[in-house]
Amino acid sequence: MANFDTHFHGGAVVGIVGVGLGSAFGLFSPLEGGLYLAASIVGGLLPDIDESNSIPSRVVQYLLASFLSLGGILKGLELNIGLVPHWAVAVLIGVISYFAILSLFQFLQQFVRHRGVFHSIPMGILLGIWAVEAGYYLLHLPNFQAYLLGGFLGLGFLTHLVLDEIYSVEWRKRRLKKSFGTALKFWSNSPKATSRLYILLIISLFFLPQFTFKG
Repeated sequence: MANFDTHFHGGAVVGIVGVGLGSAFGLFSPLEGGLYLAASIVGGLLPDIDESNSIPSRVVQYLLASFLSLGGILKGLELNIGLVPHWAVAVLIGVISYFAILSLFQFLQQFVRHRGVFHSIPMGILLGIWAVEAGYYLLHLPNFQAYLLGGFLGLGFLTHLVLDEIYSVEWRKRRLKKSFGTALKFWSNSPKATSRLYILLIISLFFLPQFTFKG
């Protein structure tokens, strides 16, 4: 399978192409494109968080924890708790969110195995949906920008899966490695894990904000 550098560059390249095209057609500013490029890179590393000791796993955990803690800070600024200053509430919520998310990652990694259901197309779709919802409900992005955020993350995720399949072919020897077919798939060998993933995917669809195109 492809290594960390390959996945990082893969997510970066598709992100750069997407941001370049989007900026050229006036869909968003180059500054906004920086957020979508970051989402594509993170998406390109996400599938490997099912390998707890890997570099991508640690990098993605810290980035997502930081990203979502920012959402906690923004929510904290909206709260009015009397004698407590807004900034103190926001900082407290941000710090709690950061460590809570890292703890959640460590907990979930006990139940996943490498190249299991996490390395699959529906998981990429699910994480893209969650990115849309996080962007809209936590970061208060306009719905079109939130969908772009989820789209770029999903694109990076899909790029990771494609690269894994490409690297599972020994081109010179004209043969397939045992890992072939374990990344770009719609289900895993575990019926329970697959069914839970699709149930979670269906539930998450109901929380998507209404899509509005803004060109």
